[in-house]
Amino acid sequence: MDILTSTPTSTVDSPTAEQDVLATSLQQVFGYRAFRKGQREVIERSLQVQDTLVIMPTGGGKSMCYQLPALVLSGVTVVVSPLISLMKDQVDSLLQSGVAAAYLNSSLPREQSADVLRKLHAGDIKLLYVSPERLLRPDFIERLQSIDVAMFAVDEAHCISQWGHDFRPEYAALGQLKQYFPYIPLMALTATADHATRLSICERLNITPYTLLSSFDRPNIRYTVAEKLNAANQLRQFVTVQNGASGIVYCSSRRRVDEVAERLRLQGFNAQAYHAGMSQEERADVQDRFLKDQVDIVVATVAFGMGINKSNVRFVVHYDIPKSIEAYYQETGRAGRDGLDAEAYMLFDPADIGRVRHLIEQSEP
Repeated sequence: MDILTSTPTSTVDSPTAEQDVLATSLQQVFGYRAFRKGQREVIERSLQVQDTLVIMPTGGGKSMCYQLPALVLSGVTVVVSPLISLMKDQVDSLLQSGVAAAYLNSSLPREQSADVLRKLHAGDIKLLYVSPERLLRPDFIERLQSIDVAMFAVDEAHCISQWGHDFRPEYAALGQLKQYFPYIPLMALTATADHATRLSICERLNITPYTLLSSFDRPNIRYTVAEKLNAANQLRQFVTVQNGASGIVYCSSRRRVDEVAERLRLQGFNAQAYHAGMSQEERADVQDRFLKDQVDIVVATVAFGMGINKSNVRFVVHYDIPKSIEAYYQETGRAGRDGLDAEAYMLFDPADIGRVRHLIEQSEP
């Protein structure tokens, strides 16, 4: 694996050749003129084959931390992602930027999967997105051991920790990566991880990383909490003021999602429902039309939105209280990713606490 040596920016007076390459790629491929705070340091550490832990707010530029070094390093960067919709979203965006990216998951027909694998062995892919289940299959590990892997990136890394707000058992086995690939740098990324979750992530992944802990402040988002009196009327008034802007309305149950979406449509708003009770094709269609600004409002359970790459979401409404502070931060953080003003509006009713607690108790840990 060819890597470039680097010096942290804080000690550099004039740009090194590597920094020129990074800055040039940042502008020419991704269209950004400058790094956001912390991005360059993390990228340089990964180029020095160091494991890294990136805690950066939603919309803070986490994906750039592994996408840019993937272009500089030889070989393929393997990205572990928890959601099929997230993989497709990221890969479509990279392909539009001219980056050789692909994904492997259960949604791909066998012929397309075979084509991705052929390109992988030919060295024609720079970024490959996979689910944790696919990554840890013995035949796939063996396949990766026969090619040039530059780096592993574990996105939404809080999913690996039982202290995290969105623990996923299939993530727990990712610690095996360091057993199979002890000399390949690993980057773990998440928007929300308290101290216990950060320790758990490092322990489970078997890494002692360079850690970037960014500020969680999102000054462009205005947070409002209102007492839930007549929720349907309050939502209608709030959405009317948004004047056709893109937004997400989170509800605590599928039934509530369907009810709220139908009511908004009857009130003349361009709204669609999104929840796990819908088919994969239906959900993909709603997400695709939302990303293309063909749908203004998505009414959803928390199944919608993790890692969604839509910069112009102007508001996020919590029709019911979220399951945790971390979940609330993650969900409201989907607004204003372009840095422009955005709204986070929550309707609060003490009676919701009991219902949400019941939903948590009924679900998997």
